[in-house]
Amino acid sequence: RMRTVALALLCLAAISLAIATWLVTGNPQEVVLALFMAGFILFTPMLWAENVRTAKELAKAEAQRAEAVQSAADAREDQLVAEHDFSRVQERTALAREMHDVLSARFSSIALLSGALLPAAPQEVRAPLQSIRDESVSGLEDMAAMVRMLHAGGPALQARIEDLPELVAGFGSQVRWEYRVAHPQRFGPAVHTAAHRTVCELLVNHAKHAPGTTLELSVIQDKGLAITASNGLRQDAGSAPGAGTGLENIRTRVAALDGRFEVRTGPDFAVHVEFPGPIEAMEKP
Repeated sequence: RMRTVALALLCLAAISLAIATWLVTGNPQEVVLALFMAGFILFTPMLWAENVRTAKELAKAEAQRAEAVQSAADAREDQLVAEHDFSRVQERTALAREMHDVLSARFSSIALLSGALLPAAPQEVRAPLQSIRDESVSGLEDMAAMVRMLHAGGPALQARIEDLPELVAGFGSQVRWEYRVAHPQRFGPAVHTAAHRTVCELLVNHAKHAPGTTLELSVIQDKGLAITASNGLRQDAGSAPGAGTGLENIRTRVAALDGRFEVRTGPDFAVHVEFPGPIEAMEKP
């Protein structure tokens, strides 16, 4: 509206100037020149202002377009995250279902069969049978907890460093071990769980690949937590069944906590693991 009013006023001023020139001079050429000068002086600023207005509107439209593109990109990212979360939930649910359907029956069978054999078993095999039954029952409970965790989408099951002596004592293989952890509460839950899983993996690895040998195992707290395991090598060490991912699982857990993992082979097979202590974790940027 203001632009229309301004244009009307400028036109009226130019016409008034032309009429005044005609009344004064009576010369048509002077009237044309007056109109030209009035148009140049009066309409040039208006045209410039119109160009500035157009440029601002174009900039505003471009900003709105860029904002719309960014909003579309954010919406696409949210969609991808939601799809990933949904697929992960589906995968966890399927895994929980498979674990429950496949493994629970096997654990239950082991527990029932070993329990049925206990009363009639000779004295020298009762302890191993009892250990088999206890381990199968514990495995069944752990698996049930894992299934509940997978269904609920919660964090991984946690273990404690304080449980390691009981774990090693209940293991069937011959183990000579040293445990010096004065203050386990100084370590975080992640180190507790990783250390417990590491010792379990080392015990299982020894039972599969070096039965009949003595496992030298130590868990020592210094600045961090050091776990060392060594045993003699057998000629048929590589023939035991298994997935072959035990040491790789240990390596992955240690790397996730910025620890150190070493494997040495020679006359003996040795694994050395170090988890960082709480001071190192706090100093980490």
